[in-house]
Amino acid sequence: MEPFDDQTKLVRALFAAKEELREGAWGGFLALLKSVAQADGVALVLDQANRSTAWQEGPCPDLGAETRQNLRFDRVYAQDSLPRGGVVDGHFRAVKVRGESGRQISLNLFRAPHQRDFRGTDGQLLSALVPFLGQAMDLWQSRIRERDRAALSEWLLGALGGGWIQFDATGVILSLTPKAKAWGDAVGLRLEERRRVEFSGGQQAQVWRAAFAEALAGEAPAPVTLGEKPFAEIVLRREASAGEKIVVGALRMAHSAAGIPAEVLAGHFGISQSEARLAALICDGFSLKEAALALGWTEESTRTCSKAIFARMGAHGQPALVRRMSQSALWYQA
Repeated sequence: MEPFDDQTKLVRALFAAKEELREGAWGGFLALLKSVAQADGVALVLDQANRSTAWQEGPCPDLGAETRQNLRFDRVYAQDSLPRGGVVDGHFRAVKVRGESGRQISLNLFRAPHQRDFRGTDGQLLSALVPFLGQAMDLWQSRIRERDRAALSEWLLGALGGGWIQFDATGVILSLTPKAKAWGDAVGLRLEERRRVEFSGGQQAQVWRAAFAEALAGEAPAPVTLGEKPFAEIVLRREASAGEKIVVGALRMAHSAAGIPAEVLAGHFGISQSEARLAALICDGFSLKEAALALGWTEESTRTCSKAIFARMGAHGQPALVRRMSQSALWYQA
């Protein structure tokens, strides 16, 4: 095995930390730095847009935002060379580097007063990390933004009843969105990674296999109805990923407007809660007679209420009301 010096190990740990998109992402790097420098504590501080985030291993004094702001970039400070206001009871080394978009990153080492002071090599170790510290933090921030954007896109997709499932060429699930798995759980269809989709009915399984074969062969996208209550349909199409054939299923699950709280629906369209309950049933495909029965109203009062809804929402009849509601952003509040 190729030997690595402490500096190389630290740089590797620094860039490995950028892959950990979690609260304690920098813990491994800081633990290694603490060990290599034989420090009592180490701290990494990110200052950006009037907000500070710190990661720490062991006790390490906080210089404060004002003192950190007064540090010069790329210079290693000792406890006796800190700017005015930077008072530390013990032995200290600090360095600050510049990141993108005005970000500032500080790295600190600390030893208690009864310990011996840091050596020159410890300061050199911090200096050696200067060219890499800002890069690693910028990459980590970029990964965080990518993760957050992906989570937002997934939420938007799920709010509209959408999800996706990725299959290998044999029909084994490679990955899927939480929405797709939740729908499978709700209808008793086990959708999990490293498993095939298994239907209880032989005819549905046959339709699935035929559609999957069509998609794998690169023919037109193949739709398959997966359930009626609630209605769900998936469209299978072949994609290329890293040189291998995969099949992606775009899943759409029908939403129920009646499942949205009446106060939410009422607030979105500016109608009363009783009107919202009727509008939800109409959107879900109920006739006025069926809606009256479900609500315990008379047909005449239901008809009168529906006319008030149409007038308030600018819809000329039930089909127009369904279009107005189904095409709205209401579902992001569900």
